[in-house]
Amino acid sequence: ENKENVFDETTYKGALRVGVKQLREHYPQAEIVLLIPTYIYTSNEGNIQYGKSEEVLSDYREAAKSVAEEMGIYCKDYRDLPVNAANHQIYLSDECHLNEKGRFIFGEQLVFFLKDYIDWEE
Repeated sequence: ENKENVFDETTYKGALRVGVKQLREHYPQAEIVLLIPTYIYTSNEGNIQYGKSEEVLSDYREAAKSVAEEMGIYCKDYRDLPVNAANHQIYLSDECHLNEKGRFIFGEQLVFFLKDYIDWEE
């Protein structure tokens, strides 16, 4: 995050803020849900640093939650999916990305979330 410019698109939190702001401008009636990254098996479950950044996957999860709260939007954390070290090969295609079965469960969880948290007009 760039503390001098919280809408700095070159930062993760800045880019999230810009995206939410633009969605609100173009779709003012839309309910926005920010999805937190899922479990990954690779790189010590996302805890190994890569590149110049010192952040790891859990830092990005916390940053996304923070932006969702700050901007007053819904946030769905997918760490509650049944994907873990013991069964990752069932749900992940490459130790990082969800396969068809993982995407199905992901979508199913999103539907349950939407039913529970968003007031739908009939």
